[in-house]
Amino acid sequence: RRALARSNGEHGYVMVMFALLLVPLLLMAGFAVDVGKWYSRSSDMRRAADAAALAGVVWLPDEAAARTAALAAAARNGFVPSSTVSITVTSSTQSERRLKVSIQDTKVGSFFYSSLGGKDITLDRTSFAEYVLAVPMGSPRNFFGTGTLLKTYTAPGIPAEYLYQSVNPYCTDK
Repeated sequence: RRALARSNGEHGYVMVMFALLLVPLLLMAGFAVDVGKWYSRSSDMRRAADAAALAGVVWLPDEAAARTAALAAAARNGFVPSSTVSITVTSSTQSERRLKVSIQDTKVGSFFYSSLGGKDITLDRTSFAEYVLAVPMGSPRNFFGTGTLLKTYTAPGIPAEYLYQSVNPYCTDK
């Protein structure tokens, strides 16, 4: 009888606890969805800024052409300057071959946060790109492919030197 009497007073405990914990669990799930949306938006902004910087840097030192190419690349990636989205393209003062692209979105919304009274957040991402000139390779002399591989070239008036590259196969005369 005692066991039966004790169990009668505990009916509904799980239901009450579930009802009390359901609200915080739903709030946490909603916040996780909103943070995921913000993270995805910032990732898209980073990708667009990277693409814009890489597209524009090849036009430097012509800043107008670099800006046009960078804005076109940002537009292809879904970011067009508007009342909420601003795109800044500037060349660096440190190098004439370096470009900085910043994308800022001042009105990134949410699914659940705004319904609880939260405001839109501001996200911004910045990317840099630098155009590196070609590395000179090959012989500093005005000839190519003379002599056999792994041997030195000697001629009257020209000092012996190792070839940088040879067009003839190994162990052949020509």
